[in-house]
Formats: sequence, C-alpha cells, structure tokens
Amino acid sequence: PKPGATPTVHGKWGEWSPWSYCGPDCRSSRQRACNSPSPRNGGFPCADADSGENGGRTRNCSDGLCRKEDQTLLRYINGQNGRSVNPEHVPNLNNVAIYIGLFVAAAVIVTVAVVIVYLVRKKSVSFTAGRRVPRYNIHMN
Repeated sequence: PKPGATPTVHGKWGEWSPWSYCGPDCRSSRQRACNSPSPRNGGFPCADADSGENGGRTRNCSDGLCRKEDQTLLRYINGQNGRSVNPEHVPNLNNVAIYIGLFVAAAVIVTVAVVIVYLVRKKSVSFTAGRRVPRYNIHMN
C-alpha cells in the first residue's frame, strides 16, 4: 500500500440476532449484518449469508412437534424460551376468561342461596316426636 492510502477493508459477518418468535408456520428466523467490519474502500461484501455456527437463518422452532393450527403449543414454546408471546400468534382468550368468571360467580351464588334456604328452613321447623311441627305454635281458635 502507498503511504497515506486508505486500506481496503473486506466485510465480515456480525453476530446472529436472537431467534424470532415461533410463527404459525412453525418456523423462527434470525439475522446478522455484514458489519464486523463493514466493507470499505473497495473491500468485498460478506459472502455465504446462510452459513455459520449453530445453523442458518431459519429453523423449525417446535422440535418437529408443531402443527400449524396448534396455537397452544406455540404459546408454550414462546414462553419456554423466556420471551413474551407475540400477540399476533395467540388466539383471543378473553372470552374464555369471562366465561370461567361467570361460571364461578354463578356457582357461588347458587351455593349461598342453598345455604340460606337450608338455614331458614332449619330455624322455622323443629322435629318433635317424628313430626314436623312449627317451632312457634300459633293457635287459631
């Protein structure tokens, strides 16, 4: 190189990004940039983008267990990797929570009503000599 000339820098691949969410197609992806360093002064760009340690750009993110319509498995996989679940890949479960809440509320109301009826009947009737007799005898003449 001539004195004072800028050196040619060939591009090299940077680190891979983390794997993306497990999508409905059971695939996740990752990227890397040609920036470690970037090519300069006539240097060659990075080559062979899909190769590298630990695989390439895409992978099956379900270890072969995923079916495209199995949203529950996708939620499990995404949560297992320590990431929050991507809302685009999760079915709307708000209605299920509402129905469960309504069912529990109805069960509590029915239970309370049965207990109240039982206590009221027990208080108003006493058992004497095998017959049901009102506790408060009211004589009508």
